[in-house]
Amino acid sequence: MTIYIIRHGQTVWNLENRKQGHSDSPLTLKGIEQAGNVCDILKQENLDYQKCHIFVSPLFRTKQYAQIILENLKINKKLINEEHLIKEHGFGAWEGMTQDEVDKFFPGETEKRMQDRWNYIIPGGGESYEIISKRAEQFLKKFNFNNDKNIILICHEMVSKMLRYNLLNLSKKEALDLNHPQDTIYRYCNEGLASLKNSKD
Repeated sequence: MTIYIIRHGQTVWNLENRKQGHSDSPLTLKGIEQAGNVCDILKQENLDYQKCHIFVSPLFRTKQYAQIILENLKINKKLINEEHLIKEHGFGAWEGMTQDEVDKFFPGETEKRMQDRWNYIIPGGGESYEIISKRAEQFLKKFNFNNDKNIILICHEMVSKMLRYNLLNLSKKEALDLNHPQDTIYRYCNEGLASLKNSKD
């Protein structure tokens, strides 16, 4: 079994450096173009989508991204499953804010977070990386890794980090140092992890 981890494309709030979390903003034109690039990568994998489990975060930006991929690759929408365990890191009261706004309205909280990024819970119903790592672990435990079906995930950067943390048995520091460029798919299988990019890039 192979797992493909896809991050949604650029959104308006990505462009404005605003924290999204469980809130939403639509894809930009660049984000829509990135969905096409992801389709080109998947085409090179020659997947039989009837033999794949396809999961998408329930947030609007990932569902918008998934819809573009479905249409491009002619995948039956009945094959798509929404999965709350792969939602993005909740940013609570900080959602929609830039970092400067967070520092203005929540003085001292950024420093507290940086002192213990793994366990710091963001005010106003937010989450910590510890919480997301447990969500990712719970998601991965749902599946029998001897299953002959591949898994395609359309999710978010911070969830992607925590999925790879669990899959690769990384340290917490290694996990926090990860990123997930929007033009890249991560492919995990018995041989390990590979990053896939569009050959035209």
